[in-house]
Amino acid sequence: MLDPSKEALTQAHDQFLPFINKGKSYNIKLQDISLPLSDTFDLIWIMHGFYAIPRIDLKRSIDHLLEMLSDNGTCFIAQAGRNSFYIDFYNQYSKYFNIRNSSFTSAEDILEILVKMGVTYHVQTFNYNECIDKNDNDSVNHYLFHECIDNSFKPNNKNKKLTLKNLQFLSQIKKDRHFAQQYLDNYIQNEYYSFPQNVCLCLIKK
Repeated sequence: MLDPSKEALTQAHDQFLPFINKGKSYNIKLQDISLPLSDTFDLIWIMHGFYAIPRIDLKRSIDHLLEMLSDNGTCFIAQAGRNSFYIDFYNQYSKYFNIRNSSFTSAEDILEILVKMGVTYHVQTFNYNECIDKNDNDSVNHYLFHECIDNSFKPNNKNKKLTLKNLQFLSQIKKDRHFAQQYLDNYIQNEYYSFPQNVCLCLIKK
């Protein structure tokens, strides 16, 4: 397992422990990892792991992925597309509040790099709507900050404390009702928020 967050690695091990044996862990960014050529993997699975990787580091990150993939190995990359609420919410917020150089990497960004690198891939797209009762503030706030921002949504963990960053984020949105009305309210359907998601599953075989 690889993640720049020790906490994330610990949580992942706890979740997977009944199903897989605990192996090596790499507490490092993907774009910074350097492994011996002998350390390769038959299967690499990346679940929504590229959002915070800057576009300038995408090629280097994918290079490292391919280096770690064994001969005849398979790599799966699941990432939200530009039309997904995952991506659009944060990007619209950043534009509205004039936060520069802040955006999430999308599936299209990854695919564009793969094309430039001449890497053959196959893509399956999944479209669905995440529906949440608009009056359930805890669930709405949790979804916005832990799913769309922190990308660590756990349905049974709604009481997880918000970080200082997210508290400031929430405070700004609440103070500026124009942003909420002009953006978030557009997703209300029959007393529910209906957030459209577009997720691409990219398959790369070496």
